[in-house]
Order: sequence, then structure tokens, then C-alpha cells
Amino acid sequence: MTAFALLFPLAITTLIAVLLYGMPSLMPATLPLGVSVPRARSGDPAVTRHVRAYRMAIIASWILSLALLLGLSPTVPAAAVLTSVLFLVAASTVAYVVARSGIVRAKRRGDWYADATVRPPANVASVQQPPAPVGWLVFSLVVLLVAFGIGVAVYPSLPQSVPVHWGASGQPDRFAPKGVWSVFGPLIIGVLVAAGLFAVSFAVRAAPVRADQSLTAEQNERRASLIQSAGSSLIGRLTAATAIMIVWPAVVSWLWPDASGAVIAGIVVGVALMLIVVVAFVLASRRAAATARVAVDGDMLGASARSRRPGAGSVSAAHDSGPAHASTPDAPDDDRYWKGGLIYVNRDDPAVFVQRRFGVGWTVNFGRPGGVLFGVVLVVLVVAAIVSALVAGH
Repeated sequence: MTAFALLFPLAITTLIAVLLYGMPSLMPATLPLGVSVPRARSGDPAVTRHVRAYRMAIIASWILSLALLLGLSPTVPAAAVLTSVLFLVAASTVAYVVARSGIVRAKRRGDWYADATVRPPANVASVQQPPAPVGWLVFSLVVLLVAFGIGVAVYPSLPQSVPVHWGASGQPDRFAPKGVWSVFGPLIIGVLVAAGLFAVSFAVRAAPVRADQSLTAEQNERRASLIQSAGSSLIGRLTAATAIMIVWPAVVSWLWPDASGAVIAGIVVGVALMLIVVVAFVLASRRAAATARVAVDGDMLGASARSRRPGAGSVSAAHDSGPAHASTPDAPDDDRYWKGGLIYVNRDDPAVFVQRRFGVGWTVNFGRPGGVLFGVVLVVLVVAAIVSALVAGH
């Protein structure tokens, strides 16, 4: 087993563990482990205790997953990677569910929302649709067409047996007779993927975005516009990264069949590009929410300052001693719509995409037909990718 084949899954497993460990810090204080609590209870000892227990469980799960990886790698390297990652995900999910349940029980026993003033449920924000990612689609198709041209040019000189799979060392370990599908099949799939992602971009652009109860209509419109623009840009950049990752192995295997490790290096670069694109989308979504939040906080601070001017009337002690948002209503206690804090099901909410309760980014509303369709397509794609990887490995 090569050093790369061992270090790469080690790095992936560690990255997943770090993200899971830091996830509570990325969430609002009123959503510890995805449980809705009033601001006055966000620092409750029960909350602190269960969040700490979750993080300790993540550390223990990571250590055990690394032990599985190192123990199985010498004998069954492929199974070692899959086993360690699946164990980490499964153990972390159990830790999350157990810790979250503790906070839910404490909230119910203490009836934390009994004296809390809550905002009315949010509606969706109206917004003008952002442009489709046509430029990224054109770029992807050009890359694929150039690869087709190279393939046609070198096809007569290709050997009668062409590589169709590469091992962790970068060397081909599976071959097929030369033919249209064995040579051009990946590029044909790339065109279909590009077309499919472009079609998905229309659904992302048209899907309603849930409004923030604490923002004005104008601020929600701006926030929704930024989020939908970020989603459209995400689809476009993912299309381009996918095209590059598909084209690279094909072209390298045609032009430089003896280039050791070049194919795997290209795939790793493609995966890195996808990760960068996803991180950029998450940051853009958070920036959209922050942009609207800065505006509303500025309005509230200005109102608070005006209320303190002579002649403005009396101001409560809570307003004088705390931040401007200290007396604003809390978010509704809508835990009943969040199954396990991860899956959102609300038939009365017209929004298809809603902000996650635990984790970064957005999730779908499985109470809406569009959300169900999106979820089914996503599951099919994930299962297809796993099955393809297992079939290719044999």
C-alpha cells in the first residue's frame, strides 16, 4: 500500500472529524445541536453539558475510525477506507442524536418557552431570479468538446486494450477492448452530467427562499437574491469542476499512458476544486445572511439610540444595559417540523429550501413536492456513485 493511499483517507477522515467537532460553533446560540431554545436559555448548563458530550464523542469516534483504518489497511485497503469513514459518520450521528435528545428533554422539563415572546412563522421572500450559469455550461462543453477532438485524433493510434480504471498508485489496473464506449464513454457521461446540472440550476433559481422573521421585506429580498445567486453560481462551478475531472484522466491516458500518478493527481485536483467550490458557496450563503443581519442590527441600534434622546420617553432597564436585540422576540419553537434536527418536513411552509438547523448551508423541505423530488434525485445519485465505485473496483 502506497503512502498516498494511506495518507489521503487519513486526511479525509480527520477533516470530517474536525468539521463535525466545530459544527456547534457555526450554529446560532439559540440552536444548540439543532434544538430551538430561547436566547435566555442558550447558556443553560444542560446545553453546555450536552454539547461538550457531543464533542468528546466525536474525538473518540475519530480515534476509533483511525484505528480501524490502520488495522485494516495492510490486508484490505479498499474496505479499510470505506469502513473507517462509515464508522465515523455512524458513530457521530449516534453521538449527535443522543446529545440532542438530552437538550430536548431539558427544554421540555423546564418548559423553556413558557415565558418567551416569539415571532410569527416566516413566509418566503419574493425575489427576481438570478441569471442561469450559461457561461459555466459553455466552458464545460468546450472542455469536453476539445477532449472529444483529441480522442478522435489519437483513436487510430490507441492500443487495442485501453485502461478504464486506475488504482491508488496511479497505475491502470483494469482494461477494456478499444471501442467507442471504452474510449469516449466518460466524455459522453460528462456531457449528460453537465446538461443535468444546468437543468438543476433552474430549479435552484426558481425555488422559494424562506424569509427571516427578524428582517424587513426589502432586506429579505436582498438576502434571498444573494442566496439564489450563490446557488446558481455553485451549480455552474460544479459543472466546470466535474468536466475537468472527467476530461483529465481520459486525455492523460491517451497522450501520456506511462505518466505514473498523473491520472490520480488530476482526480485529486478535481475533488479539491469541488471542495473549494462548496466552501465558497457556504461562505457566500453566510455572507448573504450577514449582509441582511448587519442592516437590521444597524436599524435596531439606531432606533435604540433615538429612544435614548431627551424627550424620547422612558426606556426599560433591559434596553439600557443590553444589546439592541436583547428584547426582540425569539424564533418560534418549531422543533416538531425538524426530524432529528436534520430533516425538515412542513407542508404549510411554501419554501423548498430552508437553512439547516445543524450544519452549514441549506436543506430541502420534504413537506413540499419539489423537496421530495430533489431528495429522491440526490439519493439516486449517491447510490449510483457508490455502486459505480464498487463495480469499478472489481
